[in-house]
Amino acid sequence: MDKKISILILIFSVAIIFTGCYDLDGGLTFNEDGEATVLVEINADEIMGGEEARILAWQIDFLFPEIDLNYEKRMDIITMNYQDYLQIEFSRENEIDISDSKYFRFTEKDDGTYEFVANIPAIIDEPSEESADDVVLTFFVEMPETIDMANSTNVDNNCVKWRLTKDDLTTETELKVFTK
Repeated sequence: MDKKISILILIFSVAIIFTGCYDLDGGLTFNEDGEATVLVEINADEIMGGEEARILAWQIDFLFPEIDLNYEKRMDIITMNYQDYLQIEFSRENEIDISDSKYFRFTEKDDGTYEFVANIPAIIDEPSEESADDVVLTFFVEMPETIDMANSTNVDNNCVKWRLTKDDLTTETELKVFTK
């Protein structure tokens, strides 16, 4: 149940993000057993999207009792470049096992390396030409070992990030990472 809720939150939040003035970041940090801690973060310009982000955070809390019971929620105002941003973070108190996940697969190979694959289904038709390159989700995966290869250029030691745009969500997208 926990892994389904986490994935549902990610998908629900991606759908909501299309209408708001905020960014959604999230990801998984894996241990050697393939269990992961979950982090979901909403960032909004305080003036332009702070209210919508607070409503989104409340909706997530209200619609998913699992979040209220097993996630810690932190809400802060941070200042970057003289601009105030609302930052809301949901972090899972306990690790989850994703072995039955429909979207995520984490495996340990016979040679001791690890592989993570995420299959993101097509969830929108065609975005407008002006919004096709809008980033709707920044997703990270932290592996238990140093990364050898990933289908992202944003790799740092054992962490990889993908920035998914509206255009990326018009077709099935596969995110991959392998350790050394």
